[in-house]
Amino acid sequence: SSAPAAQCSKQLAAYTGFRYCIATETFDSSLFLALQSLGVGSGSKVLSNAPPGSTAVSAVHHAGGEFVCVDSTCDLTIDVNDLRLKADASGATVLILSHVCGHIADMEQVSRACAERGIDIVEDCGDALGIQLQGKHVGRHGVVCCISAQPDSIINSGRVEGGFVLSDNASVAALIAKMAGYYHKQWQHECIPDPRSLPAEHHDECLDFSMQMMNITAVILQPQVANLERRVRAANSLHKRLRTRFVKLVGFDAAMAVSLLVPQNRAEVRPCSTSLTFLAGLAPAAAARLL
Repeated sequence: SSAPAAQCSKQLAAYTGFRYCIATETFDSSLFLALQSLGVGSGSKVLSNAPPGSTAVSAVHHAGGEFVCVDSTCDLTIDVNDLRLKADASGATVLILSHVCGHIADMEQVSRACAERGIDIVEDCGDALGIQLQGKHVGRHGVVCCISAQPDSIINSGRVEGGFVLSDNASVAALIAKMAGYYHKQWQHECIPDPRSLPAEHHDECLDFSMQMMNITAVILQPQVANLERRVRAANSLHKRLRTRFVKLVGFDAAMAVSLLVPQNRAEVRPCSTSLTFLAGLAPAAAARLL
């Protein structure tokens, strides 16, 4: 297909290195379809790390599941010890792993904890497009990865939202494509496996939620995807200057602040820093100065 949504999907698949990419109408839709493809339904327990984003919570409830919140560390990454405890207590079989504000957890530990319990990972990369872990784009430790094109994302289409589901799993990607509404031949391309390849039971039971991305959204996104590396470099440069000026301006010192932590990723992570996050215990004078 030469439609803009198809071309944009191919661009993003090439950039991230995934085999399949399905463009959706919203980021919420991408998470919802990912959960549906993994069998989340009425009463299913779904783990996800704090702070819980409204998108993840909404997707779980939309799918009929029950949201189980897992603690995060001071680095804004999932607490693996609490993950083990909540997984064992809940019996959940799916984890939405949110890379909050672009902070990447120790993925080897997370993957090991989930593999030991038969938990499928959906990587919420709403804040993580452009981030690389050990030279590869993040999102590869899950069955599927979801990317956002909401207004505050590194790529966005203004008030017209969009999202993407990426995977290397052909059967999962085909199921998501069918549920999203990409079952007509004219909508298919090399980054969408043919839904007709699914087992017969999926054709009878799988619902069509009609969640395809609008072509007008894709037209806005295409030039941004084409220049993603330039946008990442600009975001990281701005973040570095902002972080330095912020700490200097607020004037954190022993007399004014009980503690200050500006979380940073580990050395093996190439960030895409689109926001400045910090944790601080402030004395009244420092709080007033910040405000």
